[in-house]
Amino acid sequence: MFKKYLAPGGFLTALLAGLSAGHAALLPGLGEVTGTVAVPKAEIVPVYLYNEEKHVGYGVFAVNGTYRATNMFPGHYTVTVQNFYMPSKVDLEMAPVPVDVTAGGHATANLKPKSAPPTRNYTGREIYRDGVVVKTYEEIYPPGPGRKIAEKTCIVCHGVNFLPGKTAGRETWESLLHLMIDRQSEGGLFQATLADGPAIVSEERLPRTEIPILLDYLAENFGPEAEQRAVMQNVWPTLDGAALAKAQYIEYRVPNVPGQGKRASHDVHFGLDGIVYISDSGGNRIVRVDPAIAETKDYKVPDKNATHGITVDGDGTVWFSGAGNFLTHLDPKTGLFDQYQDVQMGLHGNTPVFDQKGDIWFTQLTGNKIGHWDRATDSIRYWESPVAGADPYGSDIDHQGNFWYAEYFTGAFTRFDPRTETFKRFKVPTWPNSLRRGGPDSKDNFWFGVYGYMGKYDAQGKIHYYGKLGRIDAQTGEVTERDVPIEYSQPYDAKPDEQDNVWISSMNYLTKFDPKTQKFTVYPMAERTDAPKIEPTRDGAIWYAPRTAGGAGYGSSASVLYPDKDAIKTLRAIPGPNLSNNYISMYKGPFTPVTGVVKTTKPGAQNKVAYNDLTVGKTRKAGAQGNQTPANARKLEDQ
Repeated sequence: MFKKYLAPGGFLTALLAGLSAGHAALLPGLGEVTGTVAVPKAEIVPVYLYNEEKHVGYGVFAVNGTYRATNMFPGHYTVTVQNFYMPSKVDLEMAPVPVDVTAGGHATANLKPKSAPPTRNYTGREIYRDGVVVKTYEEIYPPGPGRKIAEKTCIVCHGVNFLPGKTAGRETWESLLHLMIDRQSEGGLFQATLADGPAIVSEERLPRTEIPILLDYLAENFGPEAEQRAVMQNVWPTLDGAALAKAQYIEYRVPNVPGQGKRASHDVHFGLDGIVYISDSGGNRIVRVDPAIAETKDYKVPDKNATHGITVDGDGTVWFSGAGNFLTHLDPKTGLFDQYQDVQMGLHGNTPVFDQKGDIWFTQLTGNKIGHWDRATDSIRYWESPVAGADPYGSDIDHQGNFWYAEYFTGAFTRFDPRTETFKRFKVPTWPNSLRRGGPDSKDNFWFGVYGYMGKYDAQGKIHYYGKLGRIDAQTGEVTERDVPIEYSQPYDAKPDEQDNVWISSMNYLTKFDPKTQKFTVYPMAERTDAPKIEPTRDGAIWYAPRTAGGAGYGSSASVLYPDKDAIKTLRAIPGPNLSNNYISMYKGPFTPVTGVVKTTKPGAQNKVAYNDLTVGKTRKAGAQGNQTPANARKLEDQ
């Protein structure tokens, strides 16, 4: 709109660039940058503006040759264009362009990228620092019985680039496979943290007669001499230029610290005050982010603890779960931690959520249980999953106070009614899969993503690689599914917002599904990553923690998508009135102080089930400090 007034440099150029009609006023003390991108107007180009001093990045999209980033912190920025996973006939190359942002200012940075020969772009979250050979799925995975077995076992959990990113002989593949198919007492995965427990991959999913076929396939196609490869993105998602022109990402980065390993942000949550917290499973820290001033602070968790799921109490204290304890409670003001010790090896917590009474419910992935922290008694109880090997993972609370959780490996979502202490299971039609997360809408219809699904073979033997968005009807219990329109999407989380739009996190994309119009709108992320958890705000922003930020070289990150950058009312993340992240506001106190102690609870589940693996691990001695987990304990990569 302002393009015809542009002239090289000068105050008038910058002023007019910031006065386009329909743009909202800047938040106090912030500025913006506008500019042109010299590419064909049909191209949609991601533009990234980074402030190295504050470790804050802004991702926007140039549509019809222009872009705008708004509500930016004052300081010096470098501006680049990106090509990671956008539909484009050419690649773009450009030296970073500097630009300075002032409070209330409107700066300009016009970009002139050069076209480069197109590369065969690949799917997935993986980042290959030394380059990678990109081939089609059929080239990397030749058809045959071995491929079908790999699809329902290895690929369904780890994605299509896990195997071709590695090279090994048959014996090595066999040893890795035994981590999946052996019980813990026999050397299976988690054997360092459990005395015994079921195998990660059951014989139902991988019959023992199929193991030699799978090993032969892995040795032949991913042997020691194989090159490192990645699966090509054959089909690009359709993008809505008008929607992307309005969108903006902001990333609050937390850099790696030399000598402390690579950070790996996992879960994200925010309090009633809008302060954001992320669990940093790589650095074993909790990170506090104040989005309004772009300040971060680290909290190193106690030894022999780990971080995974996270939630925030009504008083601003933080609860998280992971190996070592059922729950851990942090007071950010004092830095003290209370540890709610698990009573048996391996019964640690996974994903905690608050209900409307101010209590916490959580899953226990490796213990095959769910847990409940009762605030009134400051104690924990737990129940056995009614299904062997269900491995409860992602969870949420509906408006009736029911606790929902994903069965990680057994293909269902389960609803637990705390009033009757009964389970109701909803089997997902798509199989095989590995389910991760989901959430209820305002009418308590439960939405979820189907992770790991490789698609169906058609009559010609060609497979279609699209993940699924599922819905469980609150009234009838009917389970329905639809394709997510992104090839190899691997939907991890699905969460409705205040308007009942359903947001889906997948490899490299956030996607909005409008149930009224049945329309999907795809938003390429500001980086190559996956996002294990998403949280909508009152104002429609979508927060997430990019897991592969550490692999990208810069550490953890709390990231947010604003679908409409001109609707930003605050940079803080305010919970939505009808969303589960706001349930804690219904509890008015008293709150639970953190005093820096270890708390224990009584062993023994509240229910009895019929399967054999009633007990996982061995009982602890009362008062034992932390989890007796060796430092080199194996971890499941894709938890």
